[in-house]
Amino acid sequence: PIDKKPWEPGVTFSTRAHLQSAVFGQLLNFDINYKITPGIIKSWRWEEKTKSYILTVDSTLKFAKGRSVRPTDVEFAILKNFLSKNEEADRRVFTDIKGIDALKIGQKFKSGMCEGLKVVGKDQLRVFLKRRNPVFLYILGDLTSFVAPVEDFNSDYFTFNRTPRGRGKYEIIWTSPDDSLVRLKRKKDYQEEGADYPLTIDFFGHGSALDNKADIAIGAGTRGIDEKSSGYSFLSNPVPRIVQVIDFNYS
Repeated sequence: PIDKKPWEPGVTFSTRAHLQSAVFGQLLNFDINYKITPGIIKSWRWEEKTKSYILTVDSTLKFAKGRSVRPTDVEFAILKNFLSKNEEADRRVFTDIKGIDALKIGQKFKSGMCEGLKVVGKDQLRVFLKRRNPVFLYILGDLTSFVAPVEDFNSDYFTFNRTPRGRGKYEIIWTSPDDSLVRLKRKKDYQEEGADYPLTIDFFGHGSALDNKADIAIGAGTRGIDEKSSGYSFLSNPVPRIVQVIDFNYS
């Protein structure tokens, strides 16, 4: 049987997350010490009086072979799981946003539909919370909230009507018609002479045929690959896969 592509329903979260980070980028990033750094959101500030965050989107960014990123794309990224008809949609995050509970599965996305999200000007989004949430910015950096053009989704707001494109450092340049193999290439904007990064990446599932043309291969079937005969060396990521946040209430 043909394996699923890493953006299709039914794949594991870790498989989906690797691709999403590379292709779509993240709203906010974290360094190795888990300090928040800019992503698609280039700056942010908390306004105590209104209990809201003002997020500034980097509107100079463009989707692969597409238009510029807009605040409405961030708004959609936050809301899409609450509108999606797909049972895999993760509705556990962003529950502290005002009005999020009033949304119904199957509703059509429209900017301004949620009380707690308001586009301000050409590059800002204001997020009103029900209460102060010290980990909200970390939630924004979660990979369940990836940004892609709303027009690239089917009506379920989970599956794509085209090959996915995003604002990450890599773009999808080829997908196998026979199995799950997908090839990514580093965008020219992010290619630096002498820099230490893979130019091409292969994502694969069980049964995919690797041809050793990519710098790195990431997938579900690595245990079945012989390191000597495949031409690949196995590497481990030093960054934690999961970080547990514990909040202390000092009031």
